[in-house]
Amino acid sequence: MAQVEIAESMIQIDAEVLARAFDIGSEELKRRMREGTITSRAEHGEDEDVGRIRLTFFSPDHRVRITADAQGNVLSCERARIEPASPDGRWVQDALLDEALAESFPASDPIAVSFDPNRRAGGN
Repeated sequence: MAQVEIAESMIQIDAEVLARAFDIGSEELKRRMREGTITSRAEHGEDEDVGRIRLTFFSPDHRVRITADAQGNVLSCERARIEPASPDGRWVQDALLDEALAESFPASDPIAVSFDPNRRAGGN
């Protein structure tokens, strides 16, 4: 079963895969997404990356980037900590989005914490 479903006007990711990437439970993930404290953007690959998709999810303190193939299989999943962008501790996601737009896809993905999307929580 594919972990990411890709349709013409819809992309859906397995909540368990994304929750593990954020190191939270799936119900907590869903709650945060409903509240808008976890947001996302999707990018479709071009040229040699046609058929791939890159999903980037932002929380106030982390960014999770998932790359999947045309069949929806996760190729990479990385989490990076987002540091405060100002002395008052506010998180500036707009700056991160601007930076992401300037990056090429997917070769410029920074090395970050990775995990096996097929591994169950608790080490199983």
